[in-house]
Amino acid sequence: MAATSGYSLRWLLLVAPGMVLLVTGLASSDVLTQIHWRRVRELLLCGALLWLLPSLAGWLLGRSRTVVLCALLLLAIPVLHGLGPTLAVLGLFLLALRLGSLLGLGIEQQPLISLTVGLSVLAALAGWLLPWPMPLLDLLILALLLCVGWLWEQRPALLRQGRQLLSTLHRRSAFWPLWLVGMGWLPAALPSVQFDDLAYHLALPLQLEANGFARLDAYSQVWSLAPWAGDALQGWAAVLAGHSARGAVNLLWWLLLWSGVYRLCRAAALPGTASRSVLVGAAMPMGWMLLGGQQTELPAAAVLVALVAWLIDPAKLGPRRQGLVGGVLTGMLLGLKISHLAFVGPLLAAAALSRPRRLLAWLPTAVPATLIVAGSSYSYATWISGNPVLPLYNGWFGAPQLPVENLFDRRYAEGLDLSDAFGLWFDSSRYFEGWDGVAGWQFVLLLGPLLWGWRHWRLQQPSDGSLLDGRVAMAALLLGALLLFAQMQYLRYLYPVLVIASVPLALGLGSLSQQRPRLATGLLGFVVVLNLLYVPNVSWILRDRILPAGSAGSAAGGVWAARMAPERELIDAALAIDPHASILLGDIGLPYLAHSSGRALTTSWYDPELSAAAAECANDARCWPALWQRAGISHLIHRDGLGPAALDDALTLHARPLRLSQQAALYEIDRPWAVQSPVVPNEAWTIALPGRPPWRVEVRVEGRCLPGSSLGLSDQRGLLQQRNCPSSGRALQRVQWLQEAAEPLQLRATGLQADGPATLHWRARHDLLLARESTLPAWLREARR
Repeated sequence: MAATSGYSLRWLLLVAPGMVLLVTGLASSDVLTQIHWRRVRELLLCGALLWLLPSLAGWLLGRSRTVVLCALLLLAIPVLHGLGPTLAVLGLFLLALRLGSLLGLGIEQQPLISLTVGLSVLAALAGWLLPWPMPLLDLLILALLLCVGWLWEQRPALLRQGRQLLSTLHRRSAFWPLWLVGMGWLPAALPSVQFDDLAYHLALPLQLEANGFARLDAYSQVWSLAPWAGDALQGWAAVLAGHSARGAVNLLWWLLLWSGVYRLCRAAALPGTASRSVLVGAAMPMGWMLLGGQQTELPAAAVLVALVAWLIDPAKLGPRRQGLVGGVLTGMLLGLKISHLAFVGPLLAAAALSRPRRLLAWLPTAVPATLIVAGSSYSYATWISGNPVLPLYNGWFGAPQLPVENLFDRRYAEGLDLSDAFGLWFDSSRYFEGWDGVAGWQFVLLLGPLLWGWRHWRLQQPSDGSLLDGRVAMAALLLGALLLFAQMQYLRYLYPVLVIASVPLALGLGSLSQQRPRLATGLLGFVVVLNLLYVPNVSWILRDRILPAGSAGSAAGGVWAARMAPERELIDAALAIDPHASILLGDIGLPYLAHSSGRALTTSWYDPELSAAAAECANDARCWPALWQRAGISHLIHRDGLGPAALDDALTLHARPLRLSQQAALYEIDRPWAVQSPVVPNEAWTIALPGRPPWRVEVRVEGRCLPGSSLGLSDQRGLLQQRNCPSSGRALQRVQWLQEAAEPLQLRATGLQADGPATLHWRARHDLLLARESTLPAWLREARR
């Protein structure tokens, strides 16, 4: 009895401080007033339906409600994201499994790590192939066909894995974790309207799908050469789907992440806690924001979980093969973002102190694998700009694409102090672009169980090849997170470590539940609900809409996306008019370039040259037309009231509106035609093109011809266009082409009647986007020709 009382007192002392901290923080801040109750009601209604439907269907069919819920979620993927993206992700899944097996990880031998390793290899392949024009769709289809035979051979293993999954789903404890993970289907189904996606992340997959290569134009978008592993994998999916498959790919990472956390926690010495780790982790609001975009922290969390699991409990493959797998996972983390060195570095240092000989045995294969998987973006950035981490640290490297200064976001560089321990949870808006209360309330309320679980994190069956145990790994990650946070106080960057912290927290709750099961269940339920109340606070998008507007491609979804970011619709309209249009986004704060497949420019700091030119024109309406002419701008997108008054005046005088979308308008820049008349048939005439090459040249020839005769227009290099004279006898030829040679243009018209009047109209504009491609290395320019 005394022992039981002592145990209860110990847990009271561990749980009570968290309760006091939570109540004190809520009472002393305005975080409770920031709950968006309308969105919360929508979220809770959807959650109730997601509980009710599988429960009723399972009761009527005599099946487990968890199995029915799993089936419903799988069926919802093609409805919400479309059949193309669903099949594309399924293809990536199969390719990743095959690549994982080639590295020695079979379907039945740590399948989650095998899948993560395979996705990492796919991302690395895409990264190295990015600049080269290639038939990517043909390559992917061929690779999938080569996997068919292997897949057929793996039928028994796949069936065994399927039975094991069904066995897991039949457990009573599996329903609520799957329910909470399934709620993540909501933000993943929203269209891509996050700022960073529209300005940067979507560009790479859309360029791969449209052009077969990425432009890598750091003059027009300074982030073009930044680490791109996540976007490169999205590019493979976009090529297979025919358009962006962001939501479906994010669901793959989301499932990998929480399956990995479940496995990591289940391997610990305290049984029955794995479902709790998923519940406390998946309820964190930050993950819901990541599902709606292409930020790197979601795949980084999944890869970091796999790396920690591998360091703690690697498969029995021999040290060189173990090092190869560890190197691939490490390379993927660094290929996603250079700042992940803050996590990788302490982990490797801890491994060197704990198991130096085992780590040395890994290095011969781990180091080359890391360099190959991570190295594509850093290598191309070095070759193209001289700065491997462009646009960061350019004060050191001096790349010509940017001013020679170190880029730093000073909004999140106030320095580390004790107030951050309070501010992260009760004043979260200081640390990212959102509202308060989104850092995860479990780390306040359940701080005691977290520390207890950290102390007792051990494997049920310790591995002979382990480099770390859980306690050391968690300590190393917390040290890395602290170092990263000390440099930049930005909450989103901490998400991968916060996810892994859910494992010791669940272990602590599991230990509490052995003596006080109702208290443990009550605390877990309370913290999950509290986190869900603050999901809308994580993003302005989720405060506007938390439920999908409709099925994939629905009109309602398109209307909502156009309201959030009308620039997407207007870019599509401009490219439909002219596939070679040069579109200028005239609003400094809205550099939504990504959707243009490389045909847009911006006046924001993402394009230093045009940003400086736009600043000079801010108060001079006569300056803007000269800027447009120098840059070869054919169309401009502008939101009313956002730009300087001089820009509005210039558009009134020198452009005409083509289309309106919400508060934004698409303008066509006036470019008058030059006229040459008369044109003598069969004789050459010379045009001196203005400015510098390359030019987009348009020519229109009008005259009389004999019906059925052949009409031709040629320059000094050869024939530009040939067609038959119409029955009316009136010739009208329109030709547009790219002129790269810096020499006068000599044109000749054939087939016109000598006795009839003939007139030539022409105009040309400089193509700044192509001119900037001329700064790429010669070997890359030649490959693209």
